[in-house]
Amino acid sequence: MSFQNKVNLNPAQGWHGDFSSVNPRVSLLGKDGAFQVGETAIEAGSFVWTDEREGLISNKGNASPIGFVGREWAGINLPDAREGNMEISPGTMVTVFSKGEFIIELPEMMSQVQQGEMVYASKETGKVVVSDDKNAVATNYKYAENAKGGDIVKISAWI
Repeated sequence: MSFQNKVNLNPAQGWHGDFSSVNPRVSLLGKDGAFQVGETAIEAGSFVWTDEREGLISNKGNASPIGFVGREWAGINLPDAREGNMEISPGTMVTVFSKGEFIIELPEMMSQVQQGEMVYASKETGKVVVSDDKNAVATNYKYAENAKGGDIVKISAWI
């Protein structure tokens, strides 16, 4: 377990992958009514693609991602005493949201983002990236507020 190295003066507005509002959410139906993580673990709080035939999802794809996976299954401590993390294991059933409003943590290297700008995801990891990244692809989400790299920011598919 790592040592705490940050103390906030105010309560956090949420964690990476959490819902940011109670506005409507639209989830997608996978094969047999649910999506299942494919052969490689995915990260909660990231964008995903699907193999329609198999109904499996992954953090890799070419076109725009089908949706966003929230943090409902993340943070589980593993039996070998590793820290909890945002990884969702292969074979786990997950909910994929095509529309909703979530909280994400911007990568440190990002500069300023403006409210209303398109959110881009990496075709290799499903994580949020800058628009000029060579692996960037547009999502159907936009930033709901201004922020800078390292900040917690809300994104929305309803803007």
